Amino acid sequence: MNVLEQRSRPNMVLNVTISKKTGCGNLYTTVTYDEDGALEVFAKLGHVGDCSRSLLEALTRCISQGLRYGVPLDIYIKQLKGIRCKNAINFPKKYAVSSCSDALGKSLEQFNDVYQKMEEK
Repeated sequence: MNVLEQRSRPNMVLNVTISKKTGCGNLYTTVTYDEDGALEVFAKLGHVGDCSRSLLEALTRCISQGLRYGVPLDIYIKQLKGIRCKNAINFPKKYAVSSCSDALGKSLEQFNDVYQKMEEK
């Protein structure tokens, strides 16, 4: 069995916060990053809906740990995008999210696209 090495967290990191409207309120996703890419993910709902804050915190902690051990951000994006929730049934289609998980996945994808463009320069 291979033992993976965890990336250390620098004392200072840059971050991006992305806001998405969901059926549970605004979801604010913050991605911290360094020269090696995404390092941590934090998410907060603007107000409490049916989505549990503790589950959102647990999910982002798991994503952050995976990122530190080298799991590509694309893996999380693929798993989160498209998840549906009953709170999105009457939600205006113009916001184009089907759950808080979907909004998180789309926010990570948006970060990833911007980060890759920055790396190309």
